[in-house]
Amino acid sequence: MGKSRVAPLKQITIPRMELAAAVVAVNIDKMLKEELEVKLLESTFWTDSTTVLRYIENEKLRFKTFVANRIAIIRESTKPQQWRYVNTSKNPADCASRGLTCERFMKNISWIHGPSFLKEPENMWPEKILVKSIQADDEEVKQSASVNLVCTSEGMDTVIRLINHYSDWYRLKRAVAWILCLKDMLIQKCKTKNTTTIQAALTMQDLTRAENEIIKVTQGQIFKDEISMLQKEEVKCQS
Repeated sequence: MGKSRVAPLKQITIPRMELAAAVVAVNIDKMLKEELEVKLLESTFWTDSTTVLRYIENEKLRFKTFVANRIAIIRESTKPQQWRYVNTSKNPADCASRGLTCERFMKNISWIHGPSFLKEPENMWPEKILVKSIQADDEEVKQSASVNLVCTSEGMDTVIRLINHYSDWYRLKRAVAWILCLKDMLIQKCKTKNTTTIQAALTMQDLTRAENEIIKVTQGQIFKDEISMLQKEEVKCQS
């Protein structure tokens, strides 16, 4: 039923069309289970697309939006073990998708009655194939970006660079004070999502705060071992 739908006017790749057909099969299965007043056994889904099988069985790679959304629908209602491969020559869906004359179509036994192997015991069905894993260069695989993050102690490196840059105490305090004001402005902007105005001048409170920050960073450099020991003792007391 899925493969016999009219292909969209917008150009689309064959694997995407096969995947869309698989989604149709899942939706029809859900509809039948809801509407039929008969308790059905677990469904088996067939496809002649090994690409679709690879997409369904994938557990590692992330797909682009089109494929990812349809795989989510399939995996939500079915298990990978329910999907099996059928050779194109035994797939009745190709009668509709590849086209037949009306006369040949009406006489097509496979389309009307289904593939003959379904009348046999399950052990006589086509053997399950072992599909290869998806290659990372597949056009539907979302490329991952490598991000390197360097963690520092709350701007300590920035203050140290300023200390090494300025030889004047007052100018150093002003530089640190402006950085702290900018930090506060950015935090406030993230919280309120509104534009915030930059203050025109520094206050004595800003300079005092900057002085305390410079002293704290300097102490952290000179008394690093002592501070580490005190922090360990504090953790022990809390536990």
